[in-house]
Amino acid sequence: MPSVLLKLVDDEQVVVRARAHFRALIPPLVSMLATIAVMMFLIGYLGRPSQPAFVQHYSHIGIFIVWAVGDSFFSSARSSRCSAGSIASHT
Repeated sequence: MPSVLLKLVDDEQVVVRARAHFRALIPPLVSMLATIAVMMFLIGYLGRPSQPAFVQHYSHIGIFIVWAVGDSFFSSARSSRCSAGSIASHT
């Protein structure tokens, strides 16, 4: 398909709105659910009372690390995604 250059007069804008198809949201959803499942398992594993004394004593540090890594994963995913309802303008 050939590209079309649009000639605009002064102060004229082109507004484009796009919606993401629901199938485009399935991989991020699966990734989020898998990450949550791994985080829940690790937090539960570190918090078990049957752990050795050393692990029990420092389990709060391990739980914080699991939480921080999971949170950084989600915050990086939020900042890198593009908005489905974004508006692009050309002046």
